[in-house]
Amino acid sequence: MLILFTLAGFGAYKFYGSLSQFTNSIYQRVARDNMRDANVSLRKGEPVSILLAGIDNGALFYKDVPDGRSDVMMVITIDPENKKSQLLSVPRDALGPMDRTDDFDKLNHAYMDYGIKGTINSLQRYLDLPIDYYVEVNMKGFIDIIDGMGGIEITPNQTFIQNGAKFEEGVTRTLTGEEAIHYVRMRKADPEGDIGREKRQQQLVKAVIDKVLTLDTITNFREIMAALGNNLKTDLSLNDMMALQKNYLPALASIERLVFKDHQDLNLDFGYYLLVPEKERREMSNKLRANLGLGPTQKVIVYPPSYGVVNRYFRVVDEDEDGQITDDDLLTSASDYTVADLKERIHKASMKRGINYFEDVYMDDAGVMQPSVLYTPKDQMLLQADQLKRADRFGGSIDPSEESGGQVPLESGQGLGPADQGPSALPGSSGLVDPSLTAPSTGPGETGTEYAY
Repeated sequence: MLILFTLAGFGAYKFYGSLSQFTNSIYQRVARDNMRDANVSLRKGEPVSILLAGIDNGALFYKDVPDGRSDVMMVITIDPENKKSQLLSVPRDALGPMDRTDDFDKLNHAYMDYGIKGTINSLQRYLDLPIDYYVEVNMKGFIDIIDGMGGIEITPNQTFIQNGAKFEEGVTRTLTGEEAIHYVRMRKADPEGDIGREKRQQQLVKAVIDKVLTLDTITNFREIMAALGNNLKTDLSLNDMMALQKNYLPALASIERLVFKDHQDLNLDFGYYLLVPEKERREMSNKLRANLGLGPTQKVIVYPPSYGVVNRYFRVVDEDEDGQITDDDLLTSASDYTVADLKERIHKASMKRGINYFEDVYMDDAGVMQPSVLYTPKDQMLLQADQLKRADRFGGSIDPSEESGGQVPLESGQGLGPADQGPSALPGSSGLVDPSLTAPSTGPGETGTEYAY
């Protein structure tokens, strides 16, 4: 991507015809779901996000693989005004929603099943972040880029051998394109697994950026363009590239490299998946959104129980009493939701089923799991009647220290992620109440939770 920006800057006038022909050949528009009210103006230097997708076909052991996977997914956000850039690696095995469906799978399978459009849509939902542009390169294109630059200088962060290529920790060397592939694809010998691999991928990307930013020109760009023609796709036009080169390169001089540090391995009978906890996923979303000038995320993800994921936003009960928790026991389908939408769905489903229902936890605005409780409308009326009786005994006020559970009057906008909700109806209409409440020792809180999950 940076080579293209540099080509646009240094070659546009002298070699405009060749460059224009090349950029037209690699241009591929994608009808992604648009998360913005208006398109980003690169000419005005507005904050932008770009997906860098590395596809595992086209060379070496994967030359003849027709349906590749996006084994590398990096999202870069650039704020040119504040000269701040971020580079986030999304784990290829991370469990997430697929394209526009309610199906869940490894995020790198979105490319195999739905193409680059599906990858973009899946990542937009997973990160709650608009992806304005993309650059897709396969392994052959990756090798050609590195070789076209005369190799790339890397200081390995550990000693290992991958497919015959040897790397020694702390010993700086110039890698060829094929050696660079082996350096960034090693996973099994890395004590950090996928996370370690992501760090090496980011190290290489940063090395490419640093080299391009110090180049006066690239003399063999015709050869590079000829090699990349069939192995690179993007929806950046030539004018977009020139605007990026003019307005955004200074912000890349200092780039923050990000990875998901907390994750859970899901070793299931039907495959391996990686789960990023909701707290960290939301925190990372907020960090990227802030660099684009966007407010905090309002999205949460409800995962399918069939993947062994314990739901974090509402209690799942074995409604059909078959002795196991299945996807059918969810109060709503597994998907991504705004907090307000999820509350409404929980409320309607609870009323329809007529269940007495408790919620284990909710996530507060700091991303911390807190205990909470969810009542059905019938329970809500009983609780409020109990509060009125107690208030009458205390002369119009409620003493929170009273033995029957420390209840306090209910307020609006409380329950699941209160800071995310904004103004809302009273808990009686949403089904969610103040997380400080605890169920009375007798009364509405004792039924219907035998198979709580």
